[in-house]
Amino acid sequence: MAEMTLKEWTSAYIKYKDTLHKRIEKIDDSLNNKILILKKDGKKEEHLCEENLEQINPANITEQKISTLNKKKNVDWLIKNWDSLKNTSSTITFVNTKKSEHWAISPKMHHLITDKEALKPGIKTLFESVAEMQ
Repeated sequence: MAEMTLKEWTSAYIKYKDTLHKRIEKIDDSLNNKILILKKDGKKEEHLCEENLEQINPANITEQKISTLNKKKNVDWLIKNWDSLKNTSSTITFVNTKKSEHWAISPKMHHLITDKEALKPGIKTLFESVAEMQ
C-alpha cells in the first residue's frame, strides 16, 4: 500500500471520526492545503494540512484544526508560538503518515490543565509517543 499524503491522511481521519455520528454533509478537499467540512447542522470547519508549521503565521490561527507531520521542527514551532496559541480553540494533530499514528493537542485546553514548568517536557513526551517522520 502506498504511503498517504498528509492531506489524504487528514481526509480519511475526518471521515473515520464521523462514522458514528454521521454529521458531515460535504467534504471539499479541492483546495491546495485545506479541507473544508460542511456539517448537516450548517456549521463549517476548516482543516489546514501543513507539513511545515513554520509556513503558518500563529496570529492567523483561531479555531482551525491543523494537521502536520510529526517532526521536531513542528514541535519546536508549537513551543515557540505557545503564547499566541494558548487562547485559541484550535487543535493541532501531529501525524506519522507512514505508520498512521498521531497525537493531538488543543492549546487552550492544555494550557488550562498544565503547569507552565511542565509544558515543554509534556509536549516533548507527546511528540516522542509517535515515531518522528523522516
